[in-house]
Amino acid sequence: MFTIRFLHARFHSEKRTKIIEVATELFVERGYKDLSLDQIVAVCGGSRAKS
Repeated sequence: MFTIRFLHARFHSEKRTKIIEVATELFVERGYKDLSLDQIVAVCGGSRAKS
């Protein structure tokens, strides 16, 4: 049986992996200079945390 803590950690791990995969693909396509965090977030379908 899965605990809430386990499921929560798994969700965040999968989300982190998706962000890294998308960012890597976009860096290769567009280059570091022409890519922003907002573009990565837009492709991932999330929202950027405000600090």
